[in-house]
Amino acid sequence: MVFTSHVFLFYFLPGVLLLYYVAPPRVRTALIALASYAFYGWANPWWAVLMFFGTSVDYVCGMVLLKLAGLPDERPGVPAVIPRSLPRTRAMKVALMASIVTNLGLLGAFKYTGFVAENLNALSRALGGTDHLVPALHVILPVGISFYTFKAMSYVIDVYRGDARPMRRFTDYMCFEAFFPDLVAGPIIRYSTMEAQMRARTHTLEKFARGVAFLCGEESGFITGSTLSMNGGQHMY
Repeated sequence: MVFTSHVFLFYFLPGVLLLYYVAPPRVRTALIALASYAFYGWANPWWAVLMFFGTSVDYVCGMVLLKLAGLPDERPGVPAVIPRSLPRTRAMKVALMASIVTNLGLLGAFKYTGFVAENLNALSRALGGTDHLVPALHVILPVGISFYTFKAMSYVIDVYRGDARPMRRFTDYMCFEAFFPDLVAGPIIRYSTMEAQMRARTHTLEKFARGVAFLCGEESGFITGSTLSMNGGQHMY
């Protein structure tokens, strides 16, 4: 699903907005998370499974950091920020590295495995060896994997450094990681900038109108860029 498709503009987005505003506040974040997974898995459900795996690892690592810090909640359901003054133990560093290695491993496996194999085979051929030194795997690259991989890394890094508090509810973190407005086209947003909004948000008519105006501007840019591209012009997106 892409933002300029009629399915997104006339069915998906209006449906999500309607469900969001009629749903009780306590389930709205989970609703966004589920809608984001539906958006991402529209073309290939396995991509959603892959993202869910990475999300689960990062969530567990964040909870491990919180557990190892041994800090009480600031208030019910709201974990404390790990202070910078608190010494980071070896176990905490292991939790951080587990998240980073998992995310970079997924990114490398899907984005660079074929590139490395092709270049090793080319080098082997240039040196007089076989053309099939390394089996070339034709792996379909999941859309937006770079964006959500680095978003995921920012979560555990921000929690580890004490720049933001971890998410206790899994659906809150799912919402941040899979947030469909920036899932496939960026920008990459650090967790610390969105952490508070994953727990509580304010809604006003002015904010809604600004969002509609912003969306219309973005859609206009996408359409104009696509038209120029088809006519041999310069890409605008």
